[in-house]
Amino acid sequence: MVDLSDLELLDVLEQYGVIAPWNEQQQKALDEIGPTLRNAAVGSDEFWNSLNSTVDISSRRELRRLTRRTSQQWSALTAVDGNLNQEMAWITIGDIASCDPCNGRGGEEASYAEWQILGPPGASVCLGGDDCRCELVKIT
Repeated sequence: MVDLSDLELLDVLEQYGVIAPWNEQQQKALDEIGPTLRNAAVGSDEFWNSLNSTVDISSRRELRRLTRRTSQQWSALTAVDGNLNQEMAWITIGDIASCDPCNGRGGEEASYAEWQILGPPGASVCLGGDDCRCELVKIT
């Protein structure tokens, strides 16, 4: 038998795909709820209200994020109408919340197929990830 700490065990479980990797969003939720849960008696109304509120807020954020990303992908796919060579322009919101990589790509043009290789909005090239508000629009 191997003696592993809790963190080592989590690492092993992640490596073997038993549990999903810990991400920043999960850590942020834990940081927000942790102090309240530690100060509340387990099972008390305060404990459950805090836990339920955090889960509710996180779920709504996640749903908004997934809806935005799906809408952007569907919009781009619909615009090309099966023509992967359709020229598309990267449109950036360009406000203070836009990341530098996206601001740098604003106005760039490439085919839909090329954008899939280069990385469409929200891909690893974007610091905003799934919160990216950029879009690929058809050039007519």
